[in-house]
Amino acid sequence: MSKHHLHEPLQSAYKQYHSTETALIKVHNDIMWAMERQGVTILLLLDLTVRNRAGAATGGVGIVLSSGTKRSLASVTQHTDRTLAANFQGNPATTVIVIYCPTNVDNEDNIEAHYDNLRRTIDSNPAHNVLVIVGDFNGRVGTGDANYTYHDATNRNGKYMVDLAIEKNLIIANTYFRKRNGKLWTYMSPTGSKYQLDYVLIRKK
Repeated sequence: MSKHHLHEPLQSAYKQYHSTETALIKVHNDIMWAMERQGVTILLLLDLTVRNRAGAATGGVGIVLSSGTKRSLASVTQHTDRTLAANFQGNPATTVIVIYCPTNVDNEDNIEAHYDNLRRTIDSNPAHNVLVIVGDFNGRVGTGDANYTYHDATNRNGKYMVDLAIEKNLIIANTYFRKRNGKLWTYMSPTGSKYQLDYVLIRKK
């Protein structure tokens, strides 16, 4: 990959002389840069240490806030190992739901249970709140379901997400803006394959 210059400029994984340490340094510097400019900083954490027999992560989500953002935090509720909701004071108030969806090859009952819980989490928050759902949806959205996406076809998990967006009046925000393909993918497998699996969903007003 290095020989053919396939790496992204800011990529910190699967790259010679780069490691978890260099990735953490980059994240730390970005947070400090935002704090110096009094910007809002929200860092989402996925705990990938809990794994099933097949080696797939089974859950674990979190949220890290800058000191300024923390002062607006009203409550945090962990609904399941895969779903967490944080509410922030403001006018209007804001609800951020962090999710980690089962993989596309997981049992469909697990996917159904995850989305049923996500629907309950959405419905448990006031309808007038600004609602943002972020995380690893482990799904692909194709060009038939979004304007600007990395993939040509929508897979099973992507269909669940698209159906949820329609049902709950959400937009898939990171498919609304034209970007080059190198800015669309969010995950690279150990073999070098690239996928867009992480999304930001925002409730329409």
